[in-house]
Order: sequence, then C-alpha cells, then structure tokens
Amino acid sequence: MIGLFIQWHFRTELAIKEGLAEFEDHPDKILEYAVAQYSQDETLKSLMVQLETEFADVFNKILQQNPNVDSMIEEVGKSILEREITINNNSSSDKI
Repeated sequence: MIGLFIQWHFRTELAIKEGLAEFEDHPDKILEYAVAQYSQDETLKSLMVQLETEFADVFNKILQQNPNVDSMIEEVGKSILEREITINNNSSSDKI
C-alpha cells in the first residue's frame, strides 16, 4: 500500500513540476491523449526503437561491468534529442 502512495506522490509532483497540474483535465488524461495521438506516428515509433536499442546496449555494458559505461549512459538518447523531428498525425503537425 505504501508503494502506491509513493508512486502517486511522485506522479503528482511531476505533474506540478511539468505544468500539467493547472489544467482543467487531469494530468493522466492529458498524457493518455498524447500517447494515443503520437503513438500512431511512424517517426516516433522508429525513434522509440532506436532509444530502446541504445538503452539495451548500455544495460548490457553495465552487466558486463564495462569501465566506460558512465560516458555511454550520458550518450543514450542524445542523437534523438539533438535532431529536429517532425511529427505527423491526423489532427496536427508538431515540431519537437
């Protein structure tokens, strides 16, 4: 039971920090809508696969106790974050 409270507390704190607590809709509803909209986009799907692959590679290096793992962790996702990505979905086109 305490685990659920801790999870709720951190989700609430995150919603406040990210500015999602001030909207009329509940933060979970906003996130569910975003996931539904953007999960259909092929560009984002391929970027998620890339991120998951990078994470798995680093995780394996951690298990192998690679001495360079700290710098590898810092690089996970950087190639994605440093690009301009155009998202196409049915309702709008956004740039990240």
